Order: sequence, then C-alpha cells, then structure tokens
Amino acid sequence: ANRLSRQKRETAIHGKKAGNAVAEVVDPALAAGAATRAFQRGLVDHTLAKLLLVVAMNKKCAIVRRPWISSLVDEYSGATLAEWVSFGNPIRESVCMLLRMCILRHGRIPEEIHSDRGSDFTSLHVQALMAYLTVTRQYSPAASPKFNSQAETHFAKTQIGLFRNLPGHIIEYKDRKTERDRHPAIKSIFDPPSFYKLLFEFSEGYN
Repeated sequence: ANRLSRQKRETAIHGKKAGNAVAEVVDPALAAGAATRAFQRGLVDHTLAKLLLVVAMNKKCAIVRRPWISSLVDEYSGATLAEWVSFGNPIRESVCMLLRMCILRHGRIPEEIHSDRGSDFTSLHVQALMAYLTVTRQYSPAASPKFNSQAETHFAKTQIGLFRNLPGHIIEYKDRKTERDRHPAIKSIFDPPSFYKLLFEFSEGYN
C-alpha cells in the first residue's frame, strides 16, 4: 500500500513518468513472450506529431494543425505495417483504419494486437472488429508503458529522421515574442494528403 501511495504521490507532484518510475515491478508472467515470426504480434500506438500541417487557407494566412499519427508495428521485424493520420485525440476509428490499411497493404493482419489500455483500444466496437477478424487482443499492464516501448521507439525515430528535416517542424521551437517571424506555421507547406504520402515513403524506406 505504501508503494502504491508513493506512486500516486509522485504522479501528482512530478507527473506520470515519475510515478511510473516508482511503480511496483510487473509480474513477468503478465508479459507475453517475444514474437518469433513476422505478423505474429503487432504493436499499436499513437503520437502527436511535432509538425504543423496546412489544413486550410484564408485570405490572411494558412491554418495549421498538429496531426496525430497512429502506427501498427510488427514486433518481430520492427517493420511498420500501417499508419494513419488524423486530427483530434485518437478514437476507435483510428484503430479500425490501421487494421484496414494493413489489410490493403499486406493482405493480412497480425495474429495478435498489443496496445495500452486507452479507450480507443478497449471500446466495444474495436473488440467486436478484432473478434470478427479472429485477432487476439493484448494490453500492457496498467502504468507500464515500457511494454509498448518498441512502438514508442518507432515514433522517436520518425520524429528525428523525418520531421526534423521538414518545414514546419516544432521539435526544438520555443514560442518567443521576438521570434514571431520564425514561427513554424509560416514555413509549413504540407497538407494532410501530401504528408501521408511522405510518411508512407519514409516508412517503406525505414522497413
């Protein structure tokens, strides 16, 4: 109980990462063994890209938004099986579109899908779809994001390898009044379709 109280206290004061750092050790029995072949297990996660996309234009300027990127990564090979770009917090439709894109691209989907316990993954709609596709669902233990670390590593490489080289990235940008003329929004040139194409080509090259 004291350990749990410490985790809650650290989370409240210093945030989730600090709370997870003092969390109880997860029983290894809760973790599935490593995948031994391609398409055995897919890892699904979302990230808010550090990039601004042009979603509309008005008479004065471009309207920009940060996109959410959803990815399905093959645990065995580390290859990106599918990606989806959306705006707004990830919802069940993002997961469904990932599965659809994977089928369109490869003609198959992983036997197992591993994810965190977000509402987009645990929704009845997604559970019903996976049951229809005969896919086994797996979830990371509560407060243990390291169980989905391979997907997070994929996002980190994408942020550094792709976004840093694109106009409109905000990886190291700090919003200062003296730098308004250097705001990434002014440099943004990619709209959602062109960005998705670029993301697909990067993933194919990374694979």
